[in-house]
Amino acid sequence: MTETVAWGIACASSALSGACSAYMLAGVYVRRASRRTVLAHAASAPPSFSARYASGLDALLIRGAIRLSHQGGTSFERHPIARWGMSSLRSLSLHAGLSSQVNEEGLCRVRLEATAACAIVACLLGSLLSPELAVVGLLAGIVFGWRLLNRALRHEATLRTRALERGLSQTLEVICLGLRSGMTFDRALQLYCACFGGVFADELSLARAEWSSGMRTREEALRLLADSYGSALFARVVDSVVRSLRFGSPLADSLEQLAAEARRVRRCAIEEVVMKAPVKMMIPVGTLILPSMLLLVLGPILLDVI
Repeated sequence: MTETVAWGIACASSALSGACSAYMLAGVYVRRASRRTVLAHAASAPPSFSARYASGLDALLIRGAIRLSHQGGTSFERHPIARWGMSSLRSLSLHAGLSSQVNEEGLCRVRLEATAACAIVACLLGSLLSPELAVVGLLAGIVFGWRLLNRALRHEATLRTRALERGLSQTLEVICLGLRSGMTFDRALQLYCACFGGVFADELSLARAEWSSGMRTREEALRLLADSYGSALFARVVDSVVRSLRFGSPLADSLEQLAAEARRVRRCAIEEVVMKAPVKMMIPVGTLILPSMLLLVLGPILLDVI
């Protein structure tokens, strides 16, 4: 009878671990599919409605910041507590490509709303157990909600930089092809922006329109675009372009070398992700699969010893 019970427990544990593993794999697949869909439709999505790359709660916070920035409302210039850490939010919004869509008032209002919501939810959950946990939950909710917008903007900036570095080699190869065929840099860049879609192509087209209309010089527009991404590789590309156009050195050769380096960096990043996969799989294996296997193998022996 005891062996039957142990066998049933082991089978139930194995089934539970298999179901949890399947659920985790399905969640990973759904998140990757949704991310690919977001990246595929990033160019056609209106930038004033949502984030370009982030999804879920991060996209909801960014969407709220954009909406409240356009609506206007209460001024927080005389509230130093609400504006605490605003320099970090401005820097993150610049790297996320949202500096032209959000302002300080919208960021402050979204951060305060997120802080209040997290504090109320955490306080209610803690009050179900004890008054002490309600106070602890209130403090933890305030801290978590205050940092939530920073996390969303940082995630958006990281995904934006990864999308740039993923397609940077293709961009440089197309521009090199135009330069090799006798085009100028501006004409080759216009050819790329006209034939290839995407967020980066739109931003390059906007920067080209700025220096073509005389609003900024070519160097200012390119360096401003590089600063908005925060990518060291793209900053080197901009430095190479500015230096070649200023001193008349061959631009196609340097861009080809940078394209090869961009492919090498992309390959190293993919290899790093692949090498981290076995380490990450140790967590579900050690917590779900290994205990059930030990119970299945050692259960009857332990029952006989007892």
